[in-house]
Amino acid sequence: MHGIILRNFFEKKDVRYLNFNREYFADFSHEITNFTDYDGHMNGDAAREYSRVLGEVLDAIPSME
Repeated sequence: MHGIILRNFFEKKDVRYLNFNREYFADFSHEITNFTDYDGHMNGDAAREYSRVLGEVLDAIPSME
């Protein structure tokens, strides 16, 4: 529900909205040992690796300038 609200809000503002809660990256290990709980909170090592993957995704988006 929140994702839809946010997507609609940013669409009206003409801002690209990326919901990484719904993305699946094959380059990132989704093993349970990468998380501190069942709510999806990553441990430090997993967060660093996810940040690397996130950086690659963001770098691949063309600039709007």
